[in-house]
Amino acid sequence: SYDEYVKMRYKIDLEEMQKDRYFRGLFGLIAQERAKITPERIRKEYDDNKDGIYGDAIQVTDIEILFAPQNPLLGNRGGRSRKDALRLANDILRRNGAGVPFDQIFREVNQRRIKVEGGPDRPDGTFHGRRLTVRNTATGRLLFERALEMEDGQLSRPFETLSEVHVMRREKFVPAPKFEDVRDMILQGMAQKGAHLWLEEQTGNPERVQIRWPPPR
Repeated sequence: SYDEYVKMRYKIDLEEMQKDRYFRGLFGLIAQERAKITPERIRKEYDDNKDGIYGDAIQVTDIEILFAPQNPLLGNRGGRSRKDALRLANDILRRNGAGVPFDQIFREVNQRRIKVEGGPDRPDGTFHGRRLTVRNTATGRLLFERALEMEDGQLSRPFETLSEVHVMRREKFVPAPKFEDVRDMILQGMAQKGAHLWLEEQTGNPERVQIRWPPPR
């Protein structure tokens, strides 16, 4: 529903948002931007991105292990080595092959903690699991292309992307939506982008925004 979308997008209930002066102004600005967007512009946005953000998607469960790239002159300057990252990834496959469910391994990985001197332990962001929906976009292309070669339910061998090693299970292929199914979402996204661009332009315009310091008493 629209109420659920608002809460997910802005982290605030619609009722509270309607009482907030900033959000009332923002919604009014977005409504103005929506009125400017023609059907042709919406269609062009879809056509330009129908193989990317509006294209096929694949749901995956991914365990990512970061390593420190080795400098050819200085060697490893700290952090996990590529060799250790591959060892951890192969340990995941070994345990899974011995009968440990991948979901259990996934949970155990996300329960890992790093000791912090003088503070509470924190999650290990260098060795963690994620449930993702990947698409053929700049940020998701490497995982999407690997998942495209797999079948639903299949677990990959360890593979590398930049400075990470992954073990990934493909969950579900999601076909690209039809234009009619995403038209309103595209329109809202274009309107929001236009509103935020307008705000950025105005806040950078000294004729519109003036900072007085010290503030008046």
